Amino acid sequence: MNYLFLTILITAIIYFLVYFIYVRNWKYFLNLNTANYLDEVKQNANHIDDIKSVICKDLVERTSMLHQMNYNDWINYNNKNIFLKNTANKYYVTIYEKKNDAESSSDTNFIIRATYPPNLINLNIEDEINAVTYNSIVFEAFPLNKDSINNMWVLEDPVHGCNTFSRYWFNPVSKRSVKQQEYFLKYKKVDGDSTFTGIISIGVPVYDLESQYGDVYFNYFGPYFVVGMFLLTVVLSLVLQRASRKGPVLSILTFLVLNAYLLYTYSKVGSITTIELEQNKINDTIHTIEAIGFLVAVNVFILDSLKTNSNYKYLYNESVLLFCVLISFLFISGFKNSNYATIDQVRNRSVQTETFFNIAIILNILIFFNYLYFMGFKLF
Repeated sequence: MNYLFLTILITAIIYFLVYFIYVRNWKYFLNLNTANYLDEVKQNANHIDDIKSVICKDLVERTSMLHQMNYNDWINYNNKNIFLKNTANKYYVTIYEKKNDAESSSDTNFIIRATYPPNLINLNIEDEINAVTYNSIVFEAFPLNKDSINNMWVLEDPVHGCNTFSRYWFNPVSKRSVKQQEYFLKYKKVDGDSTFTGIISIGVPVYDLESQYGDVYFNYFGPYFVVGMFLLTVVLSLVLQRASRKGPVLSILTFLVLNAYLLYTYSKVGSITTIELEQNKINDTIHTIEAIGFLVAVNVFILDSLKTNSNYKYLYNESVLLFCVLISFLFISGFKNSNYATIDQVRNRSVQTETFFNIAIILNILIFFNYLYFMGFKLF
């Protein structure tokens, strides 16, 4: 049986099934995963007054506990009971403790004492915002308010219920970028010689930014790029099979790795973008290419080791071919163009640069696997 033909046939079927069934209908599959959450956000917005009543009641109960508990016990209680009880949705509590050594003029004068996830506890607000910003590039277009907690602090105390404040945020429960309504109360606790003040709040997502502004990377590949990548994969596997007298095992591996990566890339959903952001992505990739020049020396050493052993000539042939292809991909990734006419052209270039660069890294990993295979048999 011609294993190479079978490999190409199976991979081609998988590739085009992925393309026509999954990629071209990605919004349908995306909606299957997010429909419940989007419905939850919609219900939040439609019943915000009822939700506010429940949340404010809970905040009042929590702050009243300070009359019977010392401050540290109260903080521990809120961390152990971080989610609002008796609600179908998970609304979590956050406590921002204000430093007492100065009047607060920015959020850096607040420390997180309770929140979800717990790894943010004891960070200042600037560190929290940095951690949140890393989770979604949507905040490039919808910047987070770095003085939001201080703005809450300077608001007058409400006569009834609790105060409210709107802000963009990354919801750690849904792991999505949202606009949420913050309901909060100030607190004060005299505990011995120390006085503790701060804000206790609960946020309610009322608008999902990612469902409105999310965009799949596949839209920026184009049909020529998709067909070209598939043909390139086929040609690469054919040549690899010819280069090896041991059979097309590495060809199959290359097929699977490249197509698995393409599937992953096609399925990635990005966020709203800007020209500056996309240009920075391109520059970051190019700078990374410039910084990995040492890989050339490593690969030359590997090729030289394989070449000197006639029993592993097939590994040398395969590795040389992989090395030439990955260098070609790095050249394509590093190609510069400063004459873009539209944002689509910039983003198209950004996605393709990232794809070629990552496939080059995958091919380099295959070369390294060849060397490990060679060393394993040589040593044992």
